[in-house]
Amino acid sequence: MYRTICSAILGATVLVSCASADNHKRNFTVDDVMNVIGVGGNFHLAPEGYPEVAKMSPDGRVVLFTKSRQNMQTNIRDVDYFLIDSNGDDERAVPDLLGADQVEFSPDGQFVSFVRDVDGIGQIFLYSLSTGETQQVTRHAAPVATYKWAPDASLIVFAADEARDPEAQRRYEMGENWFSVDDGPNGRIAAQWRNLWSVSVSGGAATRLTETEFIVDALDVSSDNNRIAFVARPDNKRN
Repeated sequence: MYRTICSAILGATVLVSCASADNHKRNFTVDDVMNVIGVGGNFHLAPEGYPEVAKMSPDGRVVLFTKSRQNMQTNIRDVDYFLIDSNGDDERAVPDLLGADQVEFSPDGQFVSFVRDVDGIGQIFLYSLSTGETQQVTRHAAPVATYKWAPDASLIVFAADEARDPEAQRRYEMGENWFSVDDGPNGRIAAQWRNLWSVSVSGGAATRLTETEFIVDALDVSSDNNRIAFVARPDNKRN
């Protein structure tokens, strides 16, 4: 079984056939290279920004993975999600995850969580492995930047930027009241304060956990659900 999973998921790159219709060999062409299907997290085919994954559910029953192929019309890689039983049987597409990012299994193995844009704002969704149904969990005013499951799978803790009201957004677009972080190759990046929230898996309104002028970059939830460790900064220094 280990060999099957490794060959099918973790290390696989599926190559298109290089044989012509009359079964004669031919040279490998540039078009063949562009038509390579990447499976899982092949870094050389999936630079940062492509949501390619290969993840096993906590109970070991199923593996979630991606296949990606270069789209010659859009010049980007199209990414599709699939589930397969851990014994290599019953591969099936999961079209509900189209456009998904930050894909994770819930700790109890009942859901696949992911972030997808709704009207340009990233929201958290849950795909049920038992029913095949997808539900939107957050309806936040600003995009979800990152999130973590509570170990008991009862709730999700997430970080999101503070939403601007229309007047603040207008002033921001005119160049007022903004600050920047991170000296990158193209200069500094405009930023917003980012705080912590939690939301029940059953839905409902999110609960604010912090209200501070800092930017949350990373977080994790303790095994007893009582504490959250996070990295935040009020400026360009992380603590």
